[in-house]
Amino acid sequence: MNKLIAIGVAALITSAMAMPSFADDRKTVERFYTDLFSQPTSTELGAVAAEVLAADWKSYGDYSDFAATPDSLVQMLSGMGNIVPDLKLEIVEVLQDGDQYIVRSRMTGTPVAEFLGVTPTGKSFTIMTIDIHRVSEGKIVESYHVEDMAGAIRQLSTE
Repeated sequence: MNKLIAIGVAALITSAMAMPSFADDRKTVERFYTDLFSQPTSTELGAVAAEVLAADWKSYGDYSDFAATPDSLVQMLSGMGNIVPDLKLEIVEVLQDGDQYIVRSRMTGTPVAEFLGVTPTGKSFTIMTIDIHRVSEGKIVESYHVEDMAGAIRQLSTE
């Protein structure tokens, strides 16, 4: 009986060692929120994007053929830094299935310029975002995202 247990334990250890480590991949996903989206005024956005996103990364926010690239994301975030300089994305929950990470986050900010057609009034917004990222070789290679921008508009434009 002890021999069978030893064989079983050895098999478990061997299979665990053969599995890829997802800890670094999760850190990469977390940096997407902390070091990119939550730092829209940083001059290091391009460098951080190069560290966490694959060169051929694509991001899809709807069913059109448009896909954001690392360069277009950095451009968008830089522009966002001028409009919502205190933009933050706080990770609320991360679910993982193999190389895919599903992230629910809380986006907050206070626009200082027109945002989504709404003139700034000093009001802030808090909305939910849902993202699905696929990670390969330590970099995000593909993302799908949905943000409650209608909720942001509603919060910013109500009296």
